[in-house]
Amino acid sequence: MKSIILLLIFLLSGIYVSCNMEEKPYTSLPIDAYFETPEQFGYYLNGVYSLLVTGNTWGGAAIATTLFDDDDTQASNTYRPGTDGKYDMINRTADGWRGFYTIVQQANTFLYALDKKGDILTPDLRKRYRGEALFLRAHSFMELVRRFGPIPLRIEPYIEGVSSQDMARSEQTIVYTQIVNDLKEASQYLPVNYSGSYASDKDRGRPTKQAAFGLMMKAYLHLAGAEAYGVGSKTPDPAKVADCYKEVVDAGDSIFHWASITGFPALEQKYMDIFDPKTQNKCNEILFVAQTLTNTAGKGVEIAFTLCPPVSGWSGTDGSGGGQVTLRWDFVGKKFYGNDKRVEWGKHWLILFIMQNQANKDGIMYIVLM
Repeated sequence: MKSIILLLIFLLSGIYVSCNMEEKPYTSLPIDAYFETPEQFGYYLNGVYSLLVTGNTWGGAAIATTLFDDDDTQASNTYRPGTDGKYDMINRTADGWRGFYTIVQQANTFLYALDKKGDILTPDLRKRYRGEALFLRAHSFMELVRRFGPIPLRIEPYIEGVSSQDMARSEQTIVYTQIVNDLKEASQYLPVNYSGSYASDKDRGRPTKQAAFGLMMKAYLHLAGAEAYGVGSKTPDPAKVADCYKEVVDAGDSIFHWASITGFPALEQKYMDIFDPKTQNKCNEILFVAQTLTNTAGKGVEIAFTLCPPVSGWSGTDGSGGGQVTLRWDFVGKKFYGNDKRVEWGKHWLILFIMQNQANKDGIMYIVLM
């Protein structure tokens, strides 16, 4: 009986203490209270990069909302849309919206701080940081507009009590034009390879001038399509379409120009080095890629790991893949003839972005992971 009374006293005293604890509110530092040293600018920008590989972006949601089931492929429960009730694709799509808009917000905050306090940086570093932030914002806007169509185009940081949370959507033409403008400015400031301003392999994964031109090409192609000025759009304009195609060619020529001077980008001697985790982060064939995407060490980049079959030897140091998406048997076994080279054992295919040098007609292929 004495033990029971002591236990009750202990429990009641615990309830009393827990109910009377005072909470100390925590909040984030205001913008003006940070960015006091050059190092803080670097730390903040690295944090913006880290948002590329969260579960709401390329660490999960961005892939899940791309790899739908269709007539040719079948996804596992993790990546299957909600048609069979096994996966909540609506919430996963919302995750992508939140993820890429978080990058937009943080990039805008960084650009705002550069304008107010960037004088503590060297002029060259200040320009480079601006180019990186503009590229990250353009990349995020590209992912958002391609997935959702007209979107709110927020190019200033949201500041509680100052900015409005509400913003109307902008037409795709306006969004793609902003993306182009960001990339044009970024291309003026970004380094041309991973030496000099970038510290060689330490800065692999940051965008280069050539990466900005590559993403710019994609934005101009969208402007030339039905989303903006092309046939089937609200305001078709053949003259603007022709201008967009010229911009595509000019941006591609700029990539070739800098490649001829710096050696970046360049085709790898061994094709599979692009996918090998031991070599892919130093690959000169990739214009831009968010590195170390996988949640499990040794698995390689997230998209390759997701697509490769288990125990395939095609992804990761342990020779396995995620096996999340596979070709349907109807596609592999029935749609091809028996002697079709596309299903020959040992053949691996990847859709490449092919650019042709107009000067010497040499076909050169670059993988553009954007």
